[in-house]
Amino acid sequence: MSNSILALMDPEILEGMKLLPPELTQGGPIDQSYLAMREMIKGMEAAPFASTTMTMEERSVNAAGRDIRFFIYQPADMNQHSGICIYWIHGGGNVVGTPREDDIAALFVDRLKCTMVSVDYQLAPEHQHPEGMEDCYAGLIWTAQHAEELNIDKHKIAVCGESAGGGMAARTVLLNRERKGVDIAFQLLKCPMLDNTHDTESGRQSGYLGWDRDSSLWAWNAYLGGDLGKAATPLQSPSRATELSGLPPTFLYVGANELFRDEVIAYAQQLMKDAVPTELYVAPGVSHGGERMAPAAKISQTAHHLMVDAIERAFNITSS
Repeated sequence: MSNSILALMDPEILEGMKLLPPELTQGGPIDQSYLAMREMIKGMEAAPFASTTMTMEERSVNAAGRDIRFFIYQPADMNQHSGICIYWIHGGGNVVGTPREDDIAALFVDRLKCTMVSVDYQLAPEHQHPEGMEDCYAGLIWTAQHAEELNIDKHKIAVCGESAGGGMAARTVLLNRERKGVDIAFQLLKCPMLDNTHDTESGRQSGYLGWDRDSSLWAWNAYLGGDLGKAATPLQSPSRATELSGLPPTFLYVGANELFRDEVIAYAQQLMKDAVPTELYVAPGVSHGGERMAPAAKISQTAHHLMVDAIERAFNITSS
């Protein structure tokens, strides 16, 4: 990590980032480690579920001819349910990851008394665009069609995702604008992976903790089936979109000390240009995934509060 990047890191975040595996410090290389990381994730999925305030159900369904796996989180006391559904798409560079997201569920389900449907999708390089996106969209359609079973209001669905999952969330919302399958009320893009070129000031730098340029470009090429550059379409690389009108109100979050910073800011600017109600938070001193590694840090708590608050305001509710 460069000294200039290190100097800007929040001390609490930096301490938390020391817990990262070597594969995610100073750039990877993810191309040599993603298979081992998948095996590690299998062990994480098998861990006991510890919450007393939520329930968790793993379910596999056939949706639009696609086999889709979900983890469904709900309040233990369904009498308090707000009717909101967080449709969550996990991160992992499009090459690793798990829909079992207990900590994210605790953030949303416990505070918003909502259902969180966390969807799995086919990963690159074995499965390239549009397979993962189509999985996410099919899962979204299934969720809306099973609103009564899930105790949700089909008009209170927020499509949310983190990192590569944030990019998938952006694609899913763009695809839904074309197909008009679901009434999406809100989108939340947490440090989303939007630009396959990283041709920005922050994107051209190397040496970031958490997720580096070299690993990210390899992951993009694995997902797209090669280096498409700026010829990529908006559904392949959402940053290519030049017209975002008609999308739902949006909250975007990104660390000030990460690769994706400028592409997320640019996407927020495009949304605002196209009259989409948009809120953007750039967290000072935070690297990619920093708030996940240091959840007790003051800046992490601020980020979590703002994400929950944005959804509360979008649906006009108050958390307990």
